[in-house]
Amino acid sequence: AEAIEAMKTRTALENALYEVWNDFRWYLRRTAPHQPTLRKAIKIWIRLLAPFIPHLCEELWETLGEKGFVAQASWPSREEAPENLEAEELEAMLKELLEDTKHILRVTRVKPRKVYYYVPAEWKWKVYLEALSKGKEQARELIKTFAPSPEVAGSGKQAVRLLVRLVEGATRLDRQLAERRLRVGRVDDEGFLREVKGFLERELNAEVEVLREGSPSLYDPKGKASQAEPYRPAIYIE
Repeated sequence: AEAIEAMKTRTALENALYEVWNDFRWYLRRTAPHQPTLRKAIKIWIRLLAPFIPHLCEELWETLGEKGFVAQASWPSREEAPENLEAEELEAMLKELLEDTKHILRVTRVKPRKVYYYVPAEWKWKVYLEALSKGKEQARELIKTFAPSPEVAGSGKQAVRLLVRLVEGATRLDRQLAERRLRVGRVDDEGFLREVKGFLERELNAEVEVLREGSPSLYDPKGKASQAEPYRPAIYIE
């Protein structure tokens, strides 16, 4: 809608057609469809596509049993499809995590028995959000500020390197994405991954365990947990 209002017709068409279609595919892959929700989403999608493929959309509108013409229907509003940035960011994290895991399995040709996902320690979230807020110009100062902290200073040179990578990665993010994640703030990455554990196990045909970096008695035979970052859990496969 915003792209149409700004007369960015090609962008609007790409968003309405391809991005929404990919969202539908992901939804159907992720969970058993809830018919009322799916119907509501399809009605919104048809109205978004109507300016570009009017005849087909009129036929689809009629097939759904809707009254009148789709061309005269009200434009989808924010109230119909309220924005949930946290859910969107978590789903994007899940997609990327699944792709990364499958890539590792393809490259190594390993048949997994169990997959461990490590979410980052709390101090990394603090650094990450601060880096998003301050931006690239203050990256060096942020590193100086956090380097003496007990979590970093007490873990040697590797932790300092991780701190530098974390700050530099956050400050290099596309500004629009950085602002989105700032608005979202700290997400419950551990809770979310536990919720989608069944989905991951089906996709990977292996048992999945979610662990927090720094937890007492942490099972981490290859030291993978220290590589965990906000929105990028570390992966260990047995």
